[in-house]
Amino acid sequence: MKTKINSLKNQADGVASAQAINPKKEPLTVEKLRTFPGCEHYNDEEAEQVVQTIHQYALILFECVSKAKVVTLPDTNNISYLNPIKKKAS
Repeated sequence: MKTKINSLKNQADGVASAQAINPKKEPLTVEKLRTFPGCEHYNDEEAEQVVQTIHQYALILFECVSKAKVVTLPDTNNISYLNPIKKKAS
């Protein structure tokens, strides 16, 4: 079974996609990795290395996010981080 990756437009899309890909929150395996587009060709050793690298990256991200402080910015209602405002040509 091939895993389909949808375009993510916002955080809710990311959460929904993660839930659809891994609803039971099971660890990534070599077999699951190979279901993603572009990952089918990995041999066992390469796939295991990719799985370990992704796991390490997730741990680093979790550590960074868990130590992050929330900063409230004034009047950010009109700012889109997904589609930043482009400056007009002079």
